[in-house]
Amino acid sequence: ILAYKKVKKPAIKNVKIIKITGMIVLGVFVIFIFIIGFIQYKNYIYNEDIVKKQSQSFVEDQNRKLEEAKKEFEAFKIESQQKMDEVKNQIKNNPINKEIIVKDVQKAGTEESLSTIVSQWRPIIAYISCKWIYSSTGETLATSTGSGVLVQLSGSIYVITNRHVLESSFDALRNGEKYGADFCDITLPNGNYAFKVYQSSFKGSSTNDLGGLKIEYPTDYIKNLSAVDFLRCKNKALIGDAVAIIGYPGIGSKVDITVTKGIISGYEGDYYITDAKVEHGNSGGVAILLKDNCYLGIPTYAISGEVETLARILDQSIVFK
Repeated sequence: ILAYKKVKKPAIKNVKIIKITGMIVLGVFVIFIFIIGFIQYKNYIYNEDIVKKQSQSFVEDQNRKLEEAKKEFEAFKIESQQKMDEVKNQIKNNPINKEIIVKDVQKAGTEESLSTIVSQWRPIIAYISCKWIYSSTGETLATSTGSGVLVQLSGSIYVITNRHVLESSFDALRNGEKYGADFCDITLPNGNYAFKVYQSSFKGSSTNDLGGLKIEYPTDYIKNLSAVDFLRCKNKALIGDAVAIIGYPGIGSKVDITVTKGIISGYEGDYYITDAKVEHGNSGGVAILLKDNCYLGIPTYAISGEVETLARILDQSIVFK
């Protein structure tokens, strides 16, 4: 028994030591965890404070920029209003400035401005060649040539020309009546885009020398070309105003236009009188009032007996009546 007691006592002592050591380790571990948690919490608080400060700084910066933008906008409004008031005062004090007209064409009368004007009108000037056919034999009884201009009227496309280009009288019949051509061939500059128009598509005026050829089946090119804004003269031409006649005169080219130039010499009913050269072939072309670069009307070849007289220009207001 004594021996047993002597052996067991050291064992109990060792157990106590182990327990105390374990408690110490556990305590240290808890303290370590607490310290780590505390450090992380402090870091979190510190980082959150930084984020708040950064956010606050960003908001303040944006507010500052917004205020600056508002001030700039207010200054711009004030400046714009001042300029607007200045313009209103100028218009009020000088009514002529209410309408500002910008012209692309140079001052009329110069060689360069005339070439510019002609190049603008050239694409829509047509060469017209008409024929009268003897139905029983197919023989050509007569021919006629002239000029025309491509336009849109009431949703349809026409080549406007002189009525006398489309009609003719035959001495063999000796009845003085005029007969429309069986058909006319229409060709645009450079020999492109040829069309054949038959008598059923002819139009003509009974009171003046105005005729038209309706193109029944126009190509897209013709549709686009005729859709270009057709600048008609708004004001009546004055005596002495310069005019240009564009067409295909009998002695000129059949594949491109010829231009003659003159002035308005006077008036005669619905016609202007001009000293510009107008021959058989460029009858029906276009007369351009150079100072405004606008369509004045249809040039018409005129003779009195055997003597050629001053040509006529049918006023465009009659054409589009």
